Amino acid sequence: MFGDRVAQDVAATLEELKLACAEPAPGRRLVAFCTPVIVPAGILESTDGLAYNFHPGPPNYPGLFPACHTIMDRAAKFGATAHVMTKEIDAGSIVGIEATEIPPDIDRLHLEALSRHLVVSLFQRLAPLLVDTETPLPLLDVAWSGRVTTRQDF
Repeated sequence: MFGDRVAQDVAATLEELKLACAEPAPGRRLVAFCTPVIVPAGILESTDGLAYNFHPGPPNYPGLFPACHTIMDRAAKFGATAHVMTKEIDAGSIVGIEATEIPPDIDRLHLEALSRHLVVSLFQRLAPLLVDTETPLPLLDVAWSGRVTTRQDF
């Protein structure tokens, strides 16, 4: 959140998120940024200002460890995605993408570092729109593709 509510509305764990969302807050907009916390459906349903997730990985690599799968597939591009959160993982409408060509000799750790820069850039670009909690972010005409990968796939 913004303004004087920042300290009380920042959550790093599921328990902190539940505490932060325990009381109704009209206009609350939930923003997840590079977090492993999966937001429960009940919290998503109680957020009238919509909820957005910013994370490394392009729309064609949904799920966990997208950099690993990108390297294994020898893909040419990688990126970061922002999307509306839904109860399904990486399934909500996409509101932002930041992408780049992958250098041919990049390893997983450097691709992870590059993806962090991309997600920060994506957040900086969309931050002015996030402040207006009454207006949803514009949706892109981009669909998720590929299989949602899990820890077991890794």
